[in-house]
Amino acid sequence: MLLTEVAVYGDIGIGEGYLTTPDNVVVDAAGHVYITDSREYCIKKYSADGTFLGRFGSQGQGPGECIAQPFLLTLTNDSLLCTASLIEIHLFTLDGEFVRGYTLTTMTGYGSIVISSLAGLQYLYITRAAYVITASSPPGVSPPGLLRINERGKVDTAFGSMQPLGTIDGTVQFADHLVTRFSDSTLAAWNSYPYRILFYDEAGRLVRRVTRDHERFSAPAVRTHTDGSGARQSRYIAGCQMYAVLPLPDGSFLVSSVDWNSFHEGTWDIIYDLYDAGGRFLQAFLRTLETCEIRYIDQKGFAYTLSSRDDQPVIIKNRLDFVCE
Repeated sequence: MLLTEVAVYGDIGIGEGYLTTPDNVVVDAAGHVYITDSREYCIKKYSADGTFLGRFGSQGQGPGECIAQPFLLTLTNDSLLCTASLIEIHLFTLDGEFVRGYTLTTMTGYGSIVISSLAGLQYLYITRAAYVITASSPPGVSPPGLLRINERGKVDTAFGSMQPLGTIDGTVQFADHLVTRFSDSTLAAWNSYPYRILFYDEAGRLVRRVTRDHERFSAPAVRTHTDGSGARQSRYIAGCQMYAVLPLPDGSFLVSSVDWNSFHEGTWDIIYDLYDAGGRFLQAFLRTLETCEIRYIDQKGFAYTLSSRDDQPVIIKNRLDFVCE
């Protein structure tokens, strides 16, 4: 797997366009690049060659403003959606004009799961009819893995299930549950552990699954740490976790996994598994998280990696080629 640099976004030499905390990346049909800069509570827009074009969004509670850092971003045909808080979603035009906001309302029929208290909101993607959101569970409740939210903020479909890891102090703990969308509208959902990808259509019907006996994956173990207030907290941590599913233009896809047991020389191993469009495993590529963290692959097959220049975080656009290793 070869990455050849094509352009850089957010370098400190471009004034207001530099990035402080880049998180999510999307690219529109014209090649414009949109990046959430969480610490600045905004989205920054660049041309394909890296020229800074502007920013929109800011910290606040008004229209187009973010209460929480906007760490999620997704693209429709002619607009952008980003999270403004754990229950607020904002819609912008591609020029940065605020269109409207959506509030996620209470989900009914699933016990104590309520959309308005989604502390584990992970990724947000669009289907033709509604929004698909992955949800973490309130303590002790096993939720559906995917929730389809209509434009009024209400759940109209719930499907799939999250993966229980074990129990801590009488409370069931679940693996993070994530989702991405392929160009044919298929939804690929996966847990951070175990190594399993479930493919659904937009109605929530399971159409296929991909599993692999990965030599680095082992059952999560309970680990305890001290938070900022000095309190000790315990949670299940997997030694190796699925990190992302990255669709490629021809329907094939990459699966990235980070081996948190592999810390050496200041970074961790990241493994990229390449699959064909039918879900057949082709090849694995070993890299390090510091040098090859792919955040997004656009419709032309360019890969966007999180990197740094002179200790300044940047997003790099790369030509992506696959060669035998």
